[in-house]
This record gives sequence, structure tokens and C-alpha cells, in this order.
Amino acid sequence: MKFIKYLSIFIFSCLFLVASIPKLSKTLYKTGLFPDDYRFGDLYRLSNLAKFKSQPEKCNKIVYSNPENIGLYVIGDSFLEKERADLSDFNAKTYQYVHLNEKANFKLDSNKRNVLVIESVERHFREHFKNQLSNYQIDKINSIEKKEVYFEIFNSEKFQSLFFSFPFIEKIKELKAALNLTLFERVNPKVSLSKDKNNILLKLDTDESLINSNYNNLEDKEVECIVQNLNLTKEKYKKMGFDEVVFTIIPNKTSNCCNDSARYNQLINRVQNHEKLNTNFIDILALFKDKQVYEKGDTHWNCLGRRIYLDALNRKILDEK
Repeated sequence: MKFIKYLSIFIFSCLFLVASIPKLSKTLYKTGLFPDDYRFGDLYRLSNLAKFKSQPEKCNKIVYSNPENIGLYVIGDSFLEKERADLSDFNAKTYQYVHLNEKANFKLDSNKRNVLVIESVERHFREHFKNQLSNYQIDKINSIEKKEVYFEIFNSEKFQSLFFSFPFIEKIKELKAALNLTLFERVNPKVSLSKDKNNILLKLDTDESLINSNYNNLEDKEVECIVQNLNLTKEKYKKMGFDEVVFTIIPNKTSNCCNDSARYNQLINRVQNHEKLNTNFIDILALFKDKQVYEKGDTHWNCLGRRIYLDALNRKILDEK
């Protein structure tokens, strides 16, 4: 009994340590010692519904040109984070990225045409542009500086991810999820199913009480405020030295596959077509129309969606030369 007790203490201490050191946990995920609980998609991870369990596609790389005179900067979210995009995906000689929730200092290269792309997923767009953006600031350094987190206070979600992501435990969670759906018509409160139950969606997109939702009430006054902040953001970064500022809104998965058009607040179209808008936009919603561009068990796009977006963005970068 003592052996089992000490073994349990040792195992949980190791898991605690791994969950508290981001660099260590990432290394162990890469080695395969601990399974990545996002490997089948973020929506499957929340729901544990086996119907939506699938490995994300491995996309073929497209080789874009690297014009000597273009420097590309992106303020974006998870769709263009470093695990999903890098310099080789763009028509640019240099590329720097910062997340919308982070801040960074940078120095523009006056010998290049500097293009700033500001990208946000639809569900967080209203929150991001209730004010002007201020993620980038000029400083006397040549590249983005980020503070690396070596240790963080114990994160229970990470601990659960490490411990409950092994295949045999996943099977138990899938069984429980299937029973809840079959017997009680109940799923994880963070997700929802389409009417035909063939698509799984994020509850943020479908709960009309939330500002993130496709169906949350959106007054004309708020749309006008968003447009004003977009215009001010563009002018701010132009004055800081950018030659062009381009905006893109990534549609929610719900907007693409399962929208209730009678209830949809039309956020994207109302912003992009507003008479007072004075910014450059790429209409991704129109490009995605009638196409299956999202992963089965994930809120992010599949290879087709990624290709459509990158092609459109790279055409815009070259058009703005």
C-alpha cells in the first residue's frame, strides 16, 4: 500500500510539474509521451462526441514569392498563429506576427513596403474593435520582443488535459457523452449541435445572449462605433509608418455551415459595407460561401479554407505594392 501511495504522489507531482512549465509540456507533447488533447479538434475536445473525432488535415505547402521590397506584419488570432502560418505562406520578404491579445514593439524597415494585416475571427470582432487597437508600438529594436513564460501558477485545465487525454480515458469520456446525448439530448455546455446534428459548433457562436454570437442583437449605433474605430486604427498605423493596412474578418464556423439567416445579426456585411468605412477589407465570408472550409471537430478551417484565405491575402499584398 505504501508503494502505491508513494507512486501516486510521484506521478501526480510529475504531472503538476509538467502542467506548470509551458516549455516542458510542449516538449513532451512533441515527443508523444503525453497526447495532445487538441489533436482531434477543439470542438471534439469539449464535447467528446466520437462522431466529430477526426485528425486535422495536413495541408500541402504552397510556395509563394518573396518580393524583396515587402515587409508583412500581422495582428491576428489563432488562425495565423506561428503553428499555423509562417513566412513561407506569404508574398513577403519578412514577416512578423503578434496575437490580438498581446503587445509588441517593432521597427519598420524604410527600404521595404510595409503592409499590416489585422485579422480577427467574427466571434471576437466586436470586443476587439470597441476601441482602437494598440498592439504595436514603435521602439528602437529590430524585431518583436516577447517575454517567455518559464513557470506559471498551477493551471487546473492543463493538468486535466495532461491526465485525461490518454486513449483509454478518452473512450470512457466518449461513452459518457454518447449516453448524455442519447438519453438526455444534452451536450457539453460550451458546444451546440446544428439542427440536423451533423455539425458541431461553439456555443459562443449560437447563444444569442452572448456578444460573440451570430444571433446577439447588434444595433446600428454599435456598428457605426466599430467602423469609426477601424478607420481610426488604420489612420494610426499609417501615421506610424505602414504603407498599407488591411483588415480581414474570419467568419465563425456557424456563419459558414449552419447559420439561421433570419436571426443572423449580419455583423460582417454590415461592417464591410458601411458607408463610412474607409479601410481595406478582404471579404472572406463571400469567398467561403457554399464551401466546406472548416474541420469536422474544430472551430478552425481545413486545408481548403486555409488555401482560400492565404490566396486572397497574398493577392491583396501584391496588389498593394
